[in-house]
Amino acid sequence: MAFSATLFQIMRLAVEAEEAGEKYYRRMAGIVKDDKVKSVCLFFAEQERDHARTFNRIAKQVKHDEHGVKPFSIDVVSLLEEGIRRFAETGLQKEMPNYSKVTVNQCLEMALQAEEETIKIYQDIQQALQAQYDVILYKIIREEMDHADTIRRV
Repeated sequence: MAFSATLFQIMRLAVEAEEAGEKYYRRMAGIVKDDKVKSVCLFFAEQERDHARTFNRIAKQVKHDEHGVKPFSIDVVSLLEEGIRRFAETGLQKEMPNYSKVTVNQCLEMALQAEEETIKIYQDIQQALQAQYDVILYKIIREEMDHADTIRRV
């Protein structure tokens, strides 16, 4: 079975994923009790907002350069939409913590887990697309890896 999507669709979904991340971290900041954890959550929300802006700029660049719909072996759109839904609901966490009692270290671990999960989704897409959008996907993956590195340094 073949699936299809435009690069612009993929980039718009990448923007939506970052927006879901921003909302998740802002919601978490509103729940946590510790002010340090709250400031870490708000920092991550800003990082997600910056990524959304970056991906939005890329989307605008490719909107008019699109050379038609590309066929894929996997349903890229559904894969991204599922990731967005999971991020919005759970922050891509395997186990849901008691947010009101989250520590800074737990918050960092959760953020790193979310970034690593996001990177894996984009790498799976990149592999499935067989170099059709390699340059753009590389930019997305690089942004996510830089964000993960920022989390590791905190």
